[in-house]
Amino acid sequence: MNNLLFVILIVFIWSCSGGKSGSDDDGKKKKSEITDIYNYENAANHLRIGKYADGLLILQKIQPKHKDDSTYWNTLGMALRLNSFIDGDKDLRKREVQAFQKALSLKPDDLSIMINLASTLLDLGKKEEACSLFKKILPQASKHPEVGTITAIVNDCNEVKPEKKPSPATPPQTPVPENSSMSENPGAVMNTPKDKLQTPPMRGNNIVDMNAQKPLTMVPPMN
Repeated sequence: MNNLLFVILIVFIWSCSGGKSGSDDDGKKKKSEITDIYNYENAANHLRIGKYADGLLILQKIQPKHKDDSTYWNTLGMALRLNSFIDGDKDLRKREVQAFQKALSLKPDDLSIMINLASTLLDLGKKEEACSLFKKILPQASKHPEVGTITAIVNDCNEVKPEKKPSPATPPQTPVPENSSMSENPGAVMNTPKDKLQTPPMRGNNIVDMNAQKPLTMVPPMN
């Protein structure tokens, strides 16, 4: 009986230790995967609470293990975007585009990745590339919460901008004759035939001043 218990104890210890060196490797691999998942979730939590720099740092450390993970690259792109908004670092924006492009290459039909990449391109002024992507997104975004915004962007992309017409040339001004009285006296009336001149209205022996609206008494000629 004691011998049986001893054998059972040996088998139990052997099974817990893995029994084989290969099992040790499997255990280490599993432990590494668990640690990696923890690190990824930890990075995501840092991003959620506004610790963008810490979240980005963790994601960069675990990058070698996620070369073929579209979700990782999409999250990395978001981390780079959030940090660039704070630092204003243009290099982060370039890396952000590269991260989203990498994610999309791994999962070409992922709607969230396409929207992230298109939004970044539009924000960076690359309208032609952004419009091409948004037009591809719209048919798939009928149930997306931002479908209204996406539709407005596509409509703006399709809008034909009117061509600017050149302003009409300024007509040439008629030169004033050199012998005109206007050149000698700017306030004088130009040479106008006498029959075209208007005679001030008369009121009895008085001339009416059209500005003052008061009669001006005519002064008789001196003998």
